[in-house]
Amino acid sequence: MFYDAINKGLTEAELILLEPIYHTIIQLPPDHIKNTISLLSKYSAKIKSIDQEKEYQAIIEILLSVRNSIKFAEDIRSSTSGKAFWQNEFYAFMEVPKHESQKIIQDIKFLKGLSW
Repeated sequence: MFYDAINKGLTEAELILLEPIYHTIIQLPPDHIKNTISLLSKYSAKIKSIDQEKEYQAIIEILLSVRNSIKFAEDIRSSTSGKAFWQNEFYAFMEVPKHESQKIIQDIKFLKGLSW
């Protein structure tokens, strides 16, 4: 009976790909918010909040995948002329969308020499 339960669970389970997610806090001048938000949509970041505590500083909190964070860092530096500061903190592991997971798996197989 126990064996049947395990066997049924393994045969009916679906594989999912998980990726680490950063909770990122970005501090920048308010005149760069528009450019930054367009970058966030490019990298599929989820915006948690946008605050402007002081007239010269805005704070944006986002959830960003680790695989996108390096390219995002380069782009935000260039679009804000180095005026944005950010800090990353591990948030959680989340499921990769199906259409992206297939591409990631194919890229890894290619890099490992398992497909071409």
